[in-house]
Amino acid sequence: FYYATLIPDSSFLATICHPSCKTCDGPLSTNCTSCSSPYFLNTSSNTCGTSCPTSAGGNTTTRVCECHSSCETCTGLNETDCTTCAPSLYANTPALTCVTGPSCPEFTFPNDSNMQCTACHASCASCQGDSSSNCTTCSGELYLNTTNSQCVQSINCPINQFANQSNHECTPCHASCENCTGPNDTNCTICSANLV
Repeated sequence: FYYATLIPDSSFLATICHPSCKTCDGPLSTNCTSCSSPYFLNTSSNTCGTSCPTSAGGNTTTRVCECHSSCETCTGLNETDCTTCAPSLYANTPALTCVTGPSCPEFTFPNDSNMQCTACHASCASCQGDSSSNCTTCSGELYLNTTNSQCVQSINCPINQFANQSNHECTPCHASCENCTGPNDTNCTICSANLV
């Protein structure tokens, strides 16, 4: 195969590519722009080789060493072959996929310190950190205490709040109640001190 060089008299000179190149922009092995089988183009060095570096997979259709677009480095071409993620994406283990922060699975959160989907505390169904005081929703039969972002059993909702079954949160009682079973003034179990 050949590449063309413009010479001073405005004509082109055809020159042979290096034998490892299918197409090229110069005569050296580092001037390859595409490769023939069984070679793959390493785009970081512009060379053709029979295998790809350990940070990329060989695409047998395009003959290029590359990764899925979500991967920075990989062992193959699929989104599950990532070894590191593209910038601004989070590693979702153990599936080894790379996702945007909102796509981290349930019971995990996008951890900016290590760019991984990190497990929430066991009491949290969703969270903003890995401690028990970072819950945004709760697991199982627990209720979110919105004053401290912790998940508690229904009997442990703070005074002046009740375990709201509809949203699984500790919800404030009516102003006339010291303690209650619901949001209305008719749900008081103990009246406020000034209303006794």
